Amino acid sequence: MSDTADIVVTDKNPLVLAGLKALLEAEQGLRVVGTAADGLEFLDIISKVKCDVGVIGWEMPGCDGRAVLDAVAERPDAPRIVIYTGVPGTRVVREAMLYGAAGFCHKGDSNEALRNSLPSRRQIKAYKANFTANRESS
Repeated sequence: MSDTADIVVTDKNPLVLAGLKALLEAEQGLRVVGTAADGLEFLDIISKVKCDVGVIGWEMPGCDGRAVLDAVAERPDAPRIVIYTGVPGTRVVREAMLYGAAGFCHKGDSNEALRNSLPSRRQIKAYKANFTANRESS
């Protein structure tokens, strides 16, 4: 496992998507390997391109954050999902974590908060090892 975390970024707003891509690419240790405008496109990309983390919205056309989390739940190669949303309140945070999100950041939060919501390389490696061990023991 390299020292770089590969990320696919998804947002329904092209301006937000471009900004997220630029912000994350400027961070040492992060590499954006794909962008998507909705959940279905995100799922298509991760079926073709290996990535460690997906940054997705909660409310997206075609396939929302909840559906994306359901779709990747049983995939051994699934990226860890961070929800990046403008939906106010705590309901979405609780629901996202219940569905297996690795992190959460509100669009009103700082750039640093987004960076801090991303799982570390150590956390990604531990998650994948644990997932593999649990599947092998089942």
